[in-house]
Amino acid sequence: TWLPSGYVEFYVDDTEDTVAVVYANEEGYMLKLSYAYNPNKTIWFVEAEQVEIVPATVNGNPAELLIAKIPETANAIMWIDQNNSAFYISGFFNEDTLIRIAQSVKEVSS
Repeated sequence: TWLPSGYVEFYVDDTEDTVAVVYANEEGYMLKLSYAYNPNKTIWFVEAEQVEIVPATVNGNPAELLIAKIPETANAIMWIDQNNSAFYISGFFNEDTLIRIAQSVKEVSS
């Protein structure tokens, strides 16, 4: 429900149990939100060689921040909520902004 200023929905891919929503700003930076209703049926590959993994919390759920060691790579946060839905958000944001975006994610009924 909260996005950094200037970001608008750019693309949505909704396939079976996984959804990816990409937001973009006027400068061409993107924010990607992916989520899976059943993470046991979904495989996400996250390259973690050039990142520092930092523990975090999103609305009481354990999370991991992936902080890039090189500036050309986006940072990310991933967690599983109390409903067993998995979330992954990436973008060129600092830790506090990623956590704020993550904490604002709200479940909606379809």
